[in-house]
Amino acid sequence: GVLGSTEFVYVRHDGMMTGNGDSPATAVDLARGFVVANARIATGIDVTLLLAEGAYMTSTPYQVAAGDGLLTLVGGYTTDFTGRGTSRSVVTSNDESALLIGASEVTVDSVDLATAADRTTRTVTVVDSPATTLRNLTITAGRGGDGVAGSAGTPNTTMGAMGDDGGDGTARRNAGSGGGS
Repeated sequence: GVLGSTEFVYVRHDGMMTGNGDSPATAVDLARGFVVANARIATGIDVTLLLAEGAYMTSTPYQVAAGDGLLTLVGGYTTDFTGRGTSRSVVTSNDESALLIGASEVTVDSVDLATAADRTTRTVTVVDSPATTLRNLTITAGRGGDGVAGSAGTPNTTMGAMGDDGGDGTARRNAGSGGGS
């Protein structure tokens, strides 16, 4: 990235919750990164979120809003953003999705997306985005959780019709060999 450029937002899992993330020293957390990016996209600015390696947790999905600008998420940077690290950037959500995309063009590169266990999930939701690119990543959906317990059944209070009496059976003869001497 270029320091001070409105095109780049530096993001760390322990970043600040305020500011614009215009440099590694002022890196913001991912929630703030999306606020900054969406505001810039709305004005036609293309934005790249540079994510440092590490785990990013959220209880609500991150949303890419519609606008004239393009959004790119690139993960796996070292925490000082001087190069690519050896670990991944992993975004995990406790919600139904980790990422909601509703913009014209979005690229996600080297950012793993996951949803927590015990969720029926869709991890990444794309709506009205004809040019979404996902590359060099892993998408992990949480194992669907247990369903809600069913309600007790209603006892049958209606009597069915009585069956007819059984008829006489046919006699069977013993077909064994008999006889004596």
